[in-house]
Amino acid sequence: MHGQWNEFAKDISAMANTRGGLLIYGVADNHEIIGIDWEKADLRQYAQWVRNHVHPYLPDLVMYPLTDGATTLLVVDVPASEMAPHLVHGRSDKDKEQQAFTVPYRDRDHTAWMAEHQIERAYRDRFTRTDRAEEALRQHSDFLTKTITAHAAKPSAWLVAVARPTRPYPHGAPPLNRDEARYLLGVAEERGRKLPTRRIPGPMTGMGDALINPVRA
Repeated sequence: MHGQWNEFAKDISAMANTRGGLLIYGVADNHEIIGIDWEKADLRQYAQWVRNHVHPYLPDLVMYPLTDGATTLLVVDVPASEMAPHLVHGRSDKDKEQQAFTVPYRDRDHTAWMAEHQIERAYRDRFTRTDRAEEALRQHSDFLTKTITAHAAKPSAWLVAVARPTRPYPHGAPPLNRDEARYLLGVAEERGRKLPTRRIPGPMTGMGDALINPVRA
């Protein structure tokens, strides 16, 4: 049983360390759909195992059933993580009392283990992403502060807060076409205009042509 659990944590960590993706349980090696016994599935227990054995923690992991009414599959949506590399924590094969950390990654259709130089590169990439995220927040904060200052009728005090999305679009969600994306942006812009006592530009200010001509990154 522990071997199956370790494999579960290893596969999730490997996907997060690469580009993310979907893990589907209930499909045989020959691609035959055999399903799982959903009554025995315990998503809370699975999530707890990942919390205990994958470090850093993966907060955006999503697990859900996929069924046609007769056969049920377990789908695990693993996002590409900004906190990669993620380490798997478990017991050593040779010495059961020894705790070990390993760093898996996906190499096409199988899982491999990172060598030292790959782990070093993964950490450098993480620090680079962190620096870029902090710089992006600083630019957003500066832009918002200048916008408020320019439109303030008299000296006043403001609490400035900015945020940036980090969760990628879920792998299991259908992609938006341009018209759908344009509609959602338009709804967000309209809601910003209707906020009470608003005397400064709304939250969509500065997006420019992206509101009428969104593109997929």
